[in-house]
Amino acid sequence: MTQNILVIGAGVSGLSVALGLLQRGHRVTVLERSTVGGESSWAGGGILSPLLPWDYAEPVSALALQSMTGYADWVAGIEAISGRSAEFWRCGMLALNVANPEQALAWCMAHGMMAEWDCPDTPHLARVVPKETLNNTTSIIANDVKQSSVSAKSKAAGSPRRFAPRDDGIVQHVSKENCIWLPGIAQVRNPRLVAALRAAVVQLGGVIREQCPATGVLTQGGRVTAVQTAAETFPADAVVLATGAWSGLGLAGLAATPQIRPIRGQMLLFKLAPGVLDTILYRNGLYLIPRRDGHVLVGSTLEDAGFDKSTDGATRQRLHAEAAELLPALAAMQPVRHWAGLRPGSPDNIPVIDRHPDFGNVFVNTGHYRYGVTLAPASAELLVDLMEGRTPVLDPTPYRWQAALERRWADGS
Repeated sequence: MTQNILVIGAGVSGLSVALGLLQRGHRVTVLERSTVGGESSWAGGGILSPLLPWDYAEPVSALALQSMTGYADWVAGIEAISGRSAEFWRCGMLALNVANPEQALAWCMAHGMMAEWDCPDTPHLARVVPKETLNNTTSIIANDVKQSSVSAKSKAAGSPRRFAPRDDGIVQHVSKENCIWLPGIAQVRNPRLVAALRAAVVQLGGVIREQCPATGVLTQGGRVTAVQTAAETFPADAVVLATGAWSGLGLAGLAATPQIRPIRGQMLLFKLAPGVLDTILYRNGLYLIPRRDGHVLVGSTLEDAGFDKSTDGATRQRLHAEAAELLPALAAMQPVRHWAGLRPGSPDNIPVIDRHPDFGNVFVNTGHYRYGVTLAPASAELLVDLMEGRTPVLDPTPYRWQAALERRWADGS
């Protein structure tokens, strides 16, 4: 049965739900307090995987793997509808200084993720150029792999991947660290994914209202009948709350989503020649994300700073210095941009995807923390299935409202 559904929040999470509802024949209006995708959806890096997926709770892994499996097709569908590119790129990720690489590799094998491990104590690393031979003009990258990717299983069977010097003098390097190569990791360019999603939603008949913050709800008989804004009241058969970092504030007449708080992340952007770096690099919490046009994103921070999106010079210097350790070509460059965004933080990165406990026709899709873009397809599918009374592919239990009430932050709150 076709319903008139309001989605509050036009980030990737909200737009993904809107798209899924439209594709199933519903009428959808999206209300956005500011601009479409203007908060964490725009600010993030677009890596389509938890950074080290073996370090996360199983509910995060389940959503992530479900999304990652179908992401290329999901993006292709959005691009076909919208006529816009999201710049999906399966560039792979090289993770350096990996603790417990045997456990990481075992996790990858168990979950069907392509992975290769180079251990500094094994002979096949003899061709790797050691760190002490590098100079300030040398880039540390992993974009000249001649061998085809192999699975974790074949890697364990003795098919090592060799990191070798490039012909142009730029070298590949693991600096005597445990290194895991994840060839299946992909990325999108966040602002372009947002633009493509927006265009697809509109193309399918959805309505998007920017600068239109919801202020309250009208209720009757245990259901929300309309959402109020300063200028207009919008009737609704159902409502989806996808308000990101603002989910913890609630809405007049609705309880706030539990345990959601804003977590600031600062990012730097550099401009290099195209092709200097063409895989994601990750080490000790820092990542470098290349774009095809030569831009490189460097991030990020995890700061409990409320709704303050300001940046600071000390963080800029630290991120720059750490990035230059991985990619020395950055040392002599200045960032072309420095910004901050607010993630919808949640304990253990586990989102809330469920019916609101107070009203039978209100649903929530929020709290994806660092991985809203990564988890968008699977989260949207799960929520739309719940809204329509279908049996979802994934067990919804870990994402229930009650489960969120029981989780705690590391500080005990």
